[in-house]
Amino acid sequence: MSVREHGSSEKVVMYFGLFASSSCCALGYPCSDETLVLLAFRATCAGYFICNLVGLLLGACETSHHILRAGLLINSLSSWLVSAYWCVGFGEWCILMLCEHAFVAFGTMVLVHSNVHLHLMFTAAGSLVCYLARRQAAAQSYELGKFWVAGTVTVVLILVGGILYSGHSSIAFLQRKLALVSSLVTVSEKELVSVDSTLHTPPNGMRRSSPGTPTSTDVDGLELEECIGAGSFGKVYSATYLGKRAAVKIMSWEGEQLKRIDPLREAKLCLRMVHPNLVQAFDFIHRDSSSEVLAKRSWNEIWIIQEWCDRGTLCKYCNTPRFDETGLRQVKSIMLDVAKACEYLTLLTTA
Repeated sequence: MSVREHGSSEKVVMYFGLFASSSCCALGYPCSDETLVLLAFRATCAGYFICNLVGLLLGACETSHHILRAGLLINSLSSWLVSAYWCVGFGEWCILMLCEHAFVAFGTMVLVHSNVHLHLMFTAAGSLVCYLARRQAAAQSYELGKFWVAGTVTVVLILVGGILYSGHSSIAFLQRKLALVSSLVTVSEKELVSVDSTLHTPPNGMRRSSPGTPTSTDVDGLELEECIGAGSFGKVYSATYLGKRAAVKIMSWEGEQLKRIDPLREAKLCLRMVHPNLVQAFDFIHRDSSSEVLAKRSWNEIWIIQEWCDRGTLCKYCNTPRFDETGLRQVKSIMLDVAKACEYLTLLTTA
């Protein structure tokens, strides 16, 4: 049986790990005159180096997964040791720990994909306790420590930067989240009012403040519940439709707000799609307020009532590590279902 290779992003992170661990091993640790402390520090660096090297050589398997996790834990022990014999200032320690924890978070996301918060708590708690219980260092160690901190922070920043540009899906997802937060912080007051009026959650059984918006009482047998997701111009609610669980996708826009998307066409197309591998749509409602005399602005809204799907997302399912033949068969089954659905959509759009 052939050994599966790691993805390109995982390889990049392991290569940077080899560089960082060997660099720190060469730098040593100047904050203690005890030989055992220096040996312990270099042993942790060597341990992390070996875990990355073995994980790289073994390829993507369960054993490699456990070895890489052990390497991250050894790296955390290294930060404990550094904190216990710290000889420079508190500010320098905070900078180094911020870099170290950024590496722990990103490295765990890329290499082992799970328990990121536990790795962070393990590193942070131990480092803080060791720092509070640290020994007093000599003045000579303090002078050497300043140069050591500069070199170590540089190495760790190179490591973190390499992980950020590794192209891994989890890092890309995090970057998109940060970009979204940044866009929300810089949004203007006019844009904020527009978004709020578009995406405001309607109270169950009551009319929203926006003109021309249908309510749950407008549709026979439909009862809205909580919001379970949101996008750029709409939200998805859980609901009860004719006594059964359903999902309601609500898209709202004003005037010519939508240029490239036609929600009405999407709703009609959803009703035409009937396939076991596609989400089934039951009905849709379109409300246009431009013809209403009392409406001060043109308001459009589409409600698409769809099948309720509560078994999670494909992204979350795929992020769970699988190393046996059962996982491979599951992947083949999923891809076959996706291919069948795509074939159906191709025939539907060309008919």
